[in-house]
Amino acid sequence: MATATTCFILTGLAKEAGEFYAEALGASDLSPVPDGQGGVMLCTFTALGHHFVVLNGAGPDADVQSQRVSTQIVVDGQDEFDRYWDALLAHGGTPSMNGWLVDRFGVWWDIVPVQQMQIFQKAAADPAAMGRVAQAAFSMQRIVIADLERAAAGE
Repeated sequence: MATATTCFILTGLAKEAGEFYAEALGASDLSPVPDGQGGVMLCTFTALGHHFVVLNGAGPDADVQSQRVSTQIVVDGQDEFDRYWDALLAHGGTPSMNGWLVDRFGVWWDIVPVQQMQIFQKAAADPAAMGRVAQAAFSMQRIVIADLERAAAGE
C-alpha cells in the first residue's frame, strides 16, 4: 500500500530541524540516521498521523523553499491553533497572512482551524457575510476564531 511522506531538505540541519519539528509537532519517535562520518544524514518522525523526513540536502537548490508547497495542519479550536502557531514560529519563524507562517528553516506551514472552514462554508450563502468574513480573515496573520465569528454575524 502506498503512503505519502513529507521530506524537508535542509543542508546540514537534519538533526537540529528534526528535534525542532518533533518538539513543535508533538512527535515521540524521532529517529536520527547517522551519516557514517559522525553526523546525521536524516531524521524521521511521525506527527499528526503523518510521517516526516528531514534530510541533509545537497546541490545548489537543496535549501530553496517555496510558498507553493506548504504543510497544512487542521486544528480544532483557538488553543490548538495557538499551540502550533507559537511552536512553529519559535526561534525565528515569520508570520504571514491568514494562518500561514514560515518557520526558522524556511518551511511554509498553513494552520487552519476547522472552525474557520465552517464559518466560510456557512457564510457562502450570504454574499455580505462572505465579504466580511473574507476581509477579516485576510487581514489577520494569527487566526482569531472569535473575530471571524463576529465578522460573520456583522458585529
